[in-house]
Amino acid sequence: MHYRRLLTAALLLLAPALYAAELGGHLSATLEADNNRGKARDLATDLLIDDWMLGVYLTQRDVTYEERNGTTQVNTQNTGAHLSYQGEIWGGGLAYNHYDDGELVLTREWSAKASWRHGPLKLSVNARQRQHDLALTLSDTALRDAFDSTGLGLGVRWAFDNSASLYSNYIHYDYSKDQLLEDTLRQLRWLYIFRPDDRRRILTALFNIRGANAQVRGNLIANGYSAGLDYPVGEHWLSLNYTLNEAEVDGSLSESASVYWSHNLSPDWGLDVYFGQARGDQLADSTYAGLTLHWFIAP
Repeated sequence: MHYRRLLTAALLLLAPALYAAELGGHLSATLEADNNRGKARDLATDLLIDDWMLGVYLTQRDVTYEERNGTTQVNTQNTGAHLSYQGEIWGGGLAYNHYDDGELVLTREWSAKASWRHGPLKLSVNARQRQHDLALTLSDTALRDAFDSTGLGLGVRWAFDNSASLYSNYIHYDYSKDQLLEDTLRQLRWLYIFRPDDRRRILTALFNIRGANAQVRGNLIANGYSAGLDYPVGEHWLSLNYTLNEAEVDGSLSESASVYWSHNLSPDWGLDVYFGQARGDQLADSTYAGLTLHWFIAP
């Protein structure tokens, strides 16, 4: 009841500002599929209030990973919200993301971003704090672990006279080395000694937890790089992107390259068509394609 009253009071205080503000909005839905029977579904919405934007999103993705005894498909889910401001020179924002693969890793991430723009140049810096919970079930034994990571990222974008732009981003995560998977590995070693009948299963778990299982590696990156190009073609856009990630647990690499065509159907509707390829040391190579439908609510 106390929180409901606070929310009601906040809405009443904001009502005059919202009434006088320039409002706009955006809804999008994405469907994606790949050649490994993977699928992705995404829903997102944004509310624009003058120079402020508030957004929420939900993404569900089925990904195929290479395993010691073949391949496995993992169902991941990302949910999040973000609030950002972009002025003529300065910008910034706050965001929250919740990642869950349903089997092994759950991550909660808070991030803050600041940007500065001068002429064609835009620089940005962002900081992230993540909490990771890991659960592994082995026969009748449940192993649990928890550790944190802190990320620092930098970005640069250069805009040309025709509105085209080049961009590049880098992020590095620092993990609590004294905690990272140590409890889980210690428990698995003890189980290996005292449960000889389960040694084959325990060895497989040790193999997975050390990083060959991309359920861990896919979420726990140490370094991430990306670069791309956005280029206008009439009223439409062509976008190219390349991403390279290095895993924290075993140092393995994964990369993806994609091409987007953003087509303006009308002032209110847009359609993105994209395709790309992804591969990695433990990630099953895949070719994917998708469609995103946009509905823009003009202010």
